[in-house]
Amino acid sequence: MITSSTALRKSGNNNPLGFVQGRNKVKLRGNGEGTMATSSFISDVNSIRNSDVANNKLLISTVKNRTTLQVERRVKLLADASPEAYGSILQSVTPMQAILIAYSIAADDPLTYNQTGLEQRMQTVRQGIS
Repeated sequence: MITSSTALRKSGNNNPLGFVQGRNKVKLRGNGEGTMATSSFISDVNSIRNSDVANNKLLISTVKNRTTLQVERRVKLLADASPEAYGSILQSVTPMQAILIAYSIAADDPLTYNQTGLEQRMQTVRQGIS
């Protein structure tokens, strides 16, 4: 008789099948952007590592463009979500705002919820878990 735990462990290395299948993809961002096959990711990283990165104008340009796009998106999101706190961010940025923007992008944390919004979001998450 096959039990449910036995059915899950068909990967041959005693890990649940879902765990093993989840290792076939790499998510470059916590929000799911940039999902790619693990083999493609490894191949791309090795190509970059083996290239002369300092002279790789295409790579440098791509990284700058993607970074600029992420900063612009996040600044607009923050300014729209909280005009009183971030309305002036479109003209100038304080050192603390720059840190918050960098954190927000790196952590995929939009920083757009107030205390009440966070509490409501947590209630929704808790209801979904139970």
